[in-house]
Formats: sequence, structure tokens, C-alpha cells
Amino acid sequence: MFLGRKGNEADRQRPRVVWVIRQLARGGSEKRLYESLRRLFPDKLDLQVITFEGGPYEAKIRELGVPLINLESLLRRRLKRLRTVISEVRSFRPDIVHGMDFGGLYGRVAAKFSGVPVILSGFNGSRLPNRIFCWIEYALSPITDYVISNSYAGKEYLINTVHVNPDRIRVIPNGFDFEAARGWEPHDLHQELGLDPAQPIVGQVARLTDVKDPFLFVEAAARVHSQVPQAHFVIVGAGPSQSQVERLIAARGMESHLTLAGDRPDAVKLIPSFAVGVLTSREEGLPNALLEYMFCARPSVVTEVGDCGRIVQQSKAGYVVPSGDADRLAERIVHLLRNPVEAATLGRSARTYLEQEFGLSRYCDSLLALYESALEQHRQVLRKRTGIAH
Repeated sequence: MFLGRKGNEADRQRPRVVWVIRQLARGGSEKRLYESLRRLFPDKLDLQVITFEGGPYEAKIRELGVPLINLESLLRRRLKRLRTVISEVRSFRPDIVHGMDFGGLYGRVAAKFSGVPVILSGFNGSRLPNRIFCWIEYALSPITDYVISNSYAGKEYLINTVHVNPDRIRVIPNGFDFEAARGWEPHDLHQELGLDPAQPIVGQVARLTDVKDPFLFVEAAARVHSQVPQAHFVIVGAGPSQSQVERLIAARGMESHLTLAGDRPDAVKLIPSFAVGVLTSREEGLPNALLEYMFCARPSVVTEVGDCGRIVQQSKAGYVVPSGDADRLAERIVHLLRNPVEAATLGRSARTYLEQEFGLSRYCDSLLALYESALEQHRQVLRKRTGIAH
């Protein structure tokens, strides 16, 4: 039995959990939150979500009936925001507060002030932005029961750089929602862009931010174009670096050969049109885009960051190149474009590996098991303090 609350037996069987997340924009953490809610609420968990900015996933979460509190009006009032999170947590009286990324800062502090039994934080990358964030993570680690990393690279970083106790870190890789993915209806990107169906499309699904390094994609695309001139290139995503990316595209003479498709809610439906899926990130944990390429049986060329290289190598899904190396990236893309039989074999291998290792049910089961384990540890501590036998 989980820690009890007033209510019927079924209510007391489910842990009460508050998830705190920075925003509900179209991103990896937000997508994983929504997919988990679909699986876990209301049968497995009694949930509440607190966010500091809205976005496309806000309406979807509300449609599920999950209580959601948006504190966007307090975006620039940090102290007021913290007090409000504390008030909401105390009102909900959860067994667990699970902060995700930036939301983990406010979530953990609020949970500590509110006397929440179990405090968890999610880490969905391979490094923190700067030393200040490292210090904050280190300072909060004593009040954090577990940090949940979505990658083994993230775990190593937390241990070696932030000096988090290894016993307090758990790796739960992203889950892939096969049920939802089987309902995807591919969108013909060749037709949309007016391309000949025989033209190969080299695509990347990623936001236009420095950390995703779209500049490397453009540089590699220019090199590939000089060898495979019929290829077309597409980046699906938007972001603050768009104007810089557009200038680089013009400087490399790629305006007619590289399309910025923008922020597309149907991004996953475009991937079947790719001949090769690319990820050029400087930092990653475990990107959802890689799993989406794998589901669509598309070979990948990725930079050696986070768990990207490990997964691509283990699954024989494509090739791994050093981060920032446009020549090697272009070389591997050209190789796949010129060897379609090998590319198809790698794509099939990717799909098989995905089905074996990354089901959403496995992710949710692992998360629930951690919740149960952490709550049981808390109960044992209470028993020892009060002298109550098992």
C-alpha cells in the first residue's frame, strides 16, 4: 500500500504525484510527459501537473482530465512562483514530487518545504548549461531521493562532473509509444516540396538552437550536394537560431536545395519521406527524434553525444561521427545515399532494436517501480523512527 490519504481503498492504492515541468512546448520532455500521462492516469497514479509556460501539450493534457496549473503569469516573479508551487503542493498533499529538467529546481524546493515523502528529479541531457546549474544540482542532491536520467551518458556526467551520489541516480531510457505511432499517416514531403519522388531527402528533426547545431547540418549538406546534387535537405523545427541558419544557407548557396520546414506538429509523419535521418547535436541525452527515425526504419547518421552513438552502434542503425565534424558527417550521408541496399538493411535493424528495447510500457513500468521502491524506503525509515515492526 502507498502512503494513505483520505478516500476509498482504490484511491489509497495509487500514489499521488505532482509533476513539475518548465513548459509544455513541443519537445522531448513534454512529449514523454504527455505519453506517460496517457498510460498512467487515472488508473495507476493520482496526478497533478504544474508548469511555468503553456504550449501545444497543455490542451492535450487537459483533455486527459489531469489537473494542470499554469503559472505563466508569474514567469518573471521567481519568489512568488516558488511560494505558489509550495502552496499548490501542500494543497494536493502528494506522496511524490517529480520535477522535470528546470522544473526540478522549483519542484524539489517546494517538496522539501512541504514535507513531501519522496522527491525526484529528471535529467534529460548529457550536461548542464553552466557551473551555476551544476552547483544548484549538487546543492539539491541531499534532498533528492533519486535523479532519473534518460541516458547513461547523463548518469556519467552527474557522477563525474556534478558529483551526485551514484546510488541516487537511476537510468530510465525514453519509451516509444508504438500504439500511437502505428496510427501515423505518412505525409508526402516530396509532393509538398515539388520534388521528384526519386530525389533522396536527407532530413533532421530538431529545434533551431545552438545545442542542436543546425549549422553543422547546413555545412554537411553543402558538401553532400557537391557529390550528390539531386539530394534535397530538410530541417523540421524552429527556434531562436533560425535567422543565423538562414544566413548560412544563403552563404553556402543552398537556398534551392535546403528547406527549413518550421515547427510542424506532423513532424513524425514527414520522416518516412527521408532517405537518411540526421542528428547533429552538440549535447543530448536520448533524443526522441532518433527513436522516431528507428520506428520509420530510416538509417541514421548521428554525432557522438549522449547515448546517440551507443544506441546507433548497438542497433546497427547507421553511423556515428564526431560532434562538429562536417566532413565526416557528409561522407557518411553520401555513403548511405549511394548504397540504398545497405541503408535499407540498417533501417530494418533500427526498427527491430527499437521494438525490443524501447517500448513505452517498459518506461512506465520502470517509473512505477521506482516510485514504489522510493515510497517503501520512506516507510522503512518511518518504521525505524517509530519502532514499528514490519
